[in-house]
Amino acid sequence: MAKLNALPQGSTVLVTGANGYIGSHVANTILEQGYRVRGTVRSPKPWLDELFQSKYGKDKYDSITLSNFEDEDALAKAFDGVSAVAHVASDVSFSKDPNAVIPWVVRATETVLAAAAKFPAIKRVVLTSSSSAVLIPETNKAGVRVDENTWNDSAVKSAWDPNLEEDKKPYYIYAASKTEGERAAWKWVEENKPGYVFSTVLPNCNWGEILHPEIYGSTMGWVRDVLKGDHKAFALYVPQYFVDVVDTARLHAIALLGDNVESQRIFGFAEEANRSDVFKTLRALRPDNANIPEPDENEGHDLTEVVPAKKAEQLLKDYYGRGWAGYKESLEAGIRGLITMVESAQKKSLGPEALESDDEDQRFANRVNQALRDFNHTVPLSLLAWDVMMIAGIDRVDANWQALMVFGFLVLLRVIVGDLGQWLTSLRRGFWAWLTGWRVFNRSSIDEKV
Repeated sequence: MAKLNALPQGSTVLVTGANGYIGSHVANTILEQGYRVRGTVRSPKPWLDELFQSKYGKDKYDSITLSNFEDEDALAKAFDGVSAVAHVASDVSFSKDPNAVIPWVVRATETVLAAAAKFPAIKRVVLTSSSSAVLIPETNKAGVRVDENTWNDSAVKSAWDPNLEEDKKPYYIYAASKTEGERAAWKWVEENKPGYVFSTVLPNCNWGEILHPEIYGSTMGWVRDVLKGDHKAFALYVPQYFVDVVDTARLHAIALLGDNVESQRIFGFAEEANRSDVFKTLRALRPDNANIPEPDENEGHDLTEVVPAKKAEQLLKDYYGRGWAGYKESLEAGIRGLITMVESAQKKSLGPEALESDDEDQRFANRVNQALRDFNHTVPLSLLAWDVMMIAGIDRVDANWQALMVFGFLVLLRVIVGDLGQWLTSLRRGFWAWLTGWRVFNRSSIDEKV
C-alpha cells in the first residue's frame, strides 16, 4: 500500500473542532498513524484530553482553546510547532441570517490560511468542505453530474434571496457558507501561493461510530434519536449519498499525509441511501425497538452521478487497503458504538446523561442507580447540613428531619440534573474543612448543643 509519510513521524497536526463528530475522528485517525495531535476547542473539554491521552499517551494529544478563528494572535499560538493543519471547524449554527454566517465563514477560512502561511514548518493544510458545496440533492432528478469543477451556486443565490421559505433558510445558508468558504480558500491559495500543499475534503452525510457521549454525532445523532423515539431531526433527511465517518477521517489523513496527494478536492460520496434504507437496516439491527418507523413507500432516490467519488475510493484502497464502507456497515458500527458508550459510562460513572437507553423506564433506573453511586457525596453533605443546623441551635428532632430532607433533595437533584459528583465533592470538602475549624474553636458550645 501507499505510505502516509509526507510528514516525519512524531510531527504535530493541528485539528480544529476536535471535539466534533468529524473532528474527533480526524484526530483519532492521525493519532493512529503515530503522529501527535493538537486539537482546538471553543471552551475547555477535559473529557476530550482524557479520551485521546488514555488511548495514545499524554504526550500524544493536547487541546488548546480557540474561540475565534479571526484572532490572528490566538491562531499563531495554536499553529506554533505544528507541521500540518486540518481545518474542520465551521459555523453549524444553522442560522436564518446569511449575514451572520456566510461572511464569517469566508473570513475565518482566509484568516486560517494566512496564519498558517506564516509558519514555514507547516507543509499541509486541509479544509473540511461539504457535499453541500457542490449540490443539494433532488430526489429522482436524472441527469445531474458532479465533478471537481462543480459549485453550488444555486444555494448561494437562494441563501441571499429574501423570499426563500423560512424552513429552507438554515440549510441553504449553511450550504452557501460551505460553497463560498471553500471557493474563497482555493482563490486565496492561488493568489498567495503559500509554502504548504492545500486540499479539501467534501463529505456527504456521515454515519458511524460516535467516539464519546459528549459528542452529539451530527447526522449519526439523528439516527440515535430515532432509536430513542425522537424523529424530528431525521424527518429532514432526503435521499442522498452517505459516507462512513471513519472513511471521512481517512480521506483527511490521506490529504494531510499521503505522499502523492496534492491540491485535490476529495469527494466523500460512498453510497446512496434514503430513509427507507435506513429504517429497514435499523429494524434488522434492533428488531425489538418499537421506536423505528415503518419504511416510507415510493420515497425515491438521489440519482446524481458523482464522478470524483471513484477517485476518492481509490485513495482509500491505495492507502488503507479497502474502499468505502456501506451504509449498513456504518449504521451497525454506529449502534455498536452507542452500546459501547453506555457500558463505558456505567463502568466509569460518567453520569446519567451518558447512560443512553431506548426505554424511558430504563433511563430513569439508570439515573437512580447513578444517584446511589454518589451516596458517598450526598451522605456527608447531608450530615454537614445536620451539623450546621445543630450548631445554629435547631432542635435535634427538627434537625434530623431536615437533614433527611436535604439528603432526599440531593438524591432527587442528582437524578434530575445529572452529574453533581464533582460539585458535591468540592462543596463537601470546603464545608468540612470549615466545620472542623469551627469545632476546634467552639467545641464547648457545640458539645452543649449535641
